[in-house]
Amino acid sequence: MATSSVQGIKTVLHPVSDVEKAKVVYTALLGVEPSADSAYYVGFDVAGQHIGLLPAVARRASRRRSRTGTSTTSRRRSPR
Repeated sequence: MATSSVQGIKTVLHPVSDVEKAKVVYTALLGVEPSADSAYYVGFDVAGQHIGLLPAVARRASRRRSRTGTSTTSRRRSPR
């Protein structure tokens, strides 16, 4: 029987409505400071696992762009 090199899920991304509040909660829960910290992404590295916090609004806009290939701002209707 062949050995598998699969090690499981290494990154988990959580959409959050408020990155700053979520950062405080995750820092307390995980017991470590973020390894990446910006307005659009906060990441934690804990025991070989990476946990990322994404603003929910940015995530929705990103999904729209990836589906249509265009930015949401370029698809606005012009006033009639």
